[in-house]
Formats: sequence, C-alpha cells, structure tokens
Amino acid sequence: MRKFHFILLALTMGAIWSCSQDMDELEMLQPSTRANSVIFDSEYITANCDSIVDSRVYLSAVLQSNALDSPIKTKGFMYSLQDPNPRYGGTSVVRRTASKNEGDTIHLDFKVSKRDTYIYYRAFCITELSDTIYSKVDSTIIAATPPAITTLAVDNRARVAAIALGRFTTIGDEELLNYGVCLNKKGFPTLDDTYLSAVDYATDETYNGTFGVWFDGLEPMTLYHIRAFCVYKKSKDQENDTIYGNERVFRTTRGGNVKWSWSDKSNASRDQISRIEVAMDSACYYYNNYSNLTHDIHVSYNAGVPTADCNILGSMRYGANERYQWVGTAQHEMSHAMGIGTASNWGSFGDPWSKPVAALSLKVMMQDMTIILHGAYSGQQHFWPGGINQKEEVTNGTKNNKGVTFKDEHMLKLNAMMCNAMRIDGLYGWWE
Repeated sequence: MRKFHFILLALTMGAIWSCSQDMDELEMLQPSTRANSVIFDSEYITANCDSIVDSRVYLSAVLQSNALDSPIKTKGFMYSLQDPNPRYGGTSVVRRTASKNEGDTIHLDFKVSKRDTYIYYRAFCITELSDTIYSKVDSTIIAATPPAITTLAVDNRARVAAIALGRFTTIGDEELLNYGVCLNKKGFPTLDDTYLSAVDYATDETYNGTFGVWFDGLEPMTLYHIRAFCVYKKSKDQENDTIYGNERVFRTTRGGNVKWSWSDKSNASRDQISRIEVAMDSACYYYNNYSNLTHDIHVSYNAGVPTADCNILGSMRYGANERYQWVGTAQHEMSHAMGIGTASNWGSFGDPWSKPVAALSLKVMMQDMTIILHGAYSGQQHFWPGGINQKEEVTNGTKNNKGVTFKDEHMLKLNAMMCNAMRIDGLYGWWE
C-alpha cells in the first residue's frame, strides 16, 4: 500500500511539473494570449503637425516599428474637434489610415471648416496581434484670418463733397459687421468722429474688395483726414474688433465756375423765361458745388426746338415744351457742353466705362458695387444711370440693382459729380 501511495505521489508531481512546463511553452509560443491590449502614450510613436495651409492640416508621425513585438498591420491618425483624448470609439473622433507612407514615417492631411477651434490628434498603429498602440495626444488650432483694409486716394472731390474709398486686401474668415470710411479735420479719424458705412464691396475682378462712401456737406477749401475702417466679430465669443486702414488727406476745392447768360429770349414768354432762368441757376448751383468744371453757357429760346439741346461750345437752346424747362434738362444739356457725348475722345472710354474714377463714383453714389456705367461709345451721346436722359429719372427716381431708389436732389448732385469724374478720367473739354 505504501508503495502504491509513493507511486501515486510521484505520478501526481510529474503531472504537475509537466503541466507547468506546457503552459510556459504555450505562452512563449503563442503570444496571442496577450493580444488585444491597448497602449496609450507610447514612446514608440510620435505625432506632429507639420503645417497648416489655408484650412488644411498636415500631420506626420514616426513609428519605431523595429521596437515592437509584432509587424504593423494598420497605421494612421485619430483626431477630434471636441474630444481632447481621441481614441477608437470615442465621441466625435475621426479615424483615418495614413495617406502616405515613407518607411516608418506616415502622413495625413485633412480640411477643417471651423476656425479658432482646437484639433486634438494622435497617431496609432495596430499590430498583427491586434494590439493598438497610441502616441501622446497633441493639439493645434487653425486661427481665423482677420480682414485687412487699405484707404485709397480721394480723386473725385469738389467744393462740398467727396468720394472716399477703401479696399479689403484680405476679406478674412471673420463675420464683417460694419465697414466704411471715417473722417475728421485733426488727423487719424476713428469711429468717434464722423463716419459713413459702406453698403457692400465689389466682387468683380477689376475692383475686387473695393468699397466707398460719399461725404456731402463738407466745407470748401478745407483739409480733411480719412481712414477706412472695418468692424468684425471675432470667434470664440470674443469682443468685436475694429481695424483701420492707412490715413489719407484731401482738400475740398473752390468748386466749379459755370456761368450762363441769355443770348436770345426775344420770343419767349415771361413764364418761359422764368422757368428757364430757375433751371439754369439751379444747374449752375449743382455744377459749382459738386464739380470743378468751368464753362460759359449761352442760352437762347427757339420754339422750333422740340426739347432742348447744347453743343460742346456751350450754345444751349430751349424749345416751347414746358416739360424740358427745368433743372434736370439744364444739367443734362450742360453735360454736353462739358464733353459728354461731344468730346472728340468720348467714344474711347467704352461701354461699360473703362476708367476707375467715374465707374467707382457711380457705384458709391448709387450704393451698389455691382452697378455699371454705360453709354460711352461712338454714336451714343448719353450716359446712364445718372445722365438725366428723362425727367422721371429724377422725379420718380432711379433704382440700383438692389432695388433701392434714389431721386430728386441726390440724382442732381450725382449728375454733376459724374461729369466731374469723367473729366478726371480724361474726357476732353470744349477747348481740347
């Protein structure tokens, strides 16, 4: 019996020793018993943000694959705009395999539409044993681009008014709240001084980013300082910010010197004479305050003239039709004396008008940076809008492309400033 117990004990100990040896070999030969492990913040993977171009993020990572227990099956990046610890199955986490492999270096680029938002990212790799290894988390941010503006020179200025322009050199990503031009007499004007807001800015290729305002009621022969400004809403619930362009200085002028006199009124009635005189006096007021033009206009009455007419020398005739014996007709005909449709180089400016001073003056005064100045071509003696080719353009008003109507005195001032602008652009006068 004792011999049996000894044999049984020996067999039992041998079985235990043999089983322990098999387990060690099994663990050593089948390392998959350690599979599906997850290793965070591994020193064997490092991730970096190489650059941000516009709104595209470029990531890279270096893997020390020779230090891992098993070959790599999958490698890439995880990133999130919300989760500061991006991982597989995490909230709002994007998992992307590498788009480019250069040995142990991998790359990925992606576009982010949101600005001033942190991007949390890390690299990862999955081995053939299904182990997942993560790098440390890093972060970057795509900063929003603020707008940038410049103040342009004041070309179209008269006795009491001026067209002031600015331009966005960079529109930026921020929300634009207000922009325009501010003005004062002492220098470096701000929004605490006089300012006017622009309605829109040009998006066409020629004047892209340009905006402007029309200052009226200025003092003659006075030095003014202007700066373009822009107020924009900063991201991340920060306070609004205001930027200013460079300072410009301009001086208002002495104004125009347009005079008129009768050359023949012998056949006109007293009422006709009165209406024509009021019309001519009013037209001279607008031309002398809203242009720098000079001319002597000689007016005659001729019942045989169906409407009214004028040549570049300043010979103006009125007919018997009362409709045309008013200020709008006087300004329209006076514009022919200034070269509109009559100057020898009129047709060279094209349709639409090809020079900037008149083209931009119309856009600003009509508060529409898409509106186009028409009419300057051979065979056409008028321009529009603003040429007062019909009485209703003033009395009923003229609409811009946005549906806003301008009428009465605004259109009379606009007509004079447009003629001034065309002469600045190079339109010849009666002596040329």
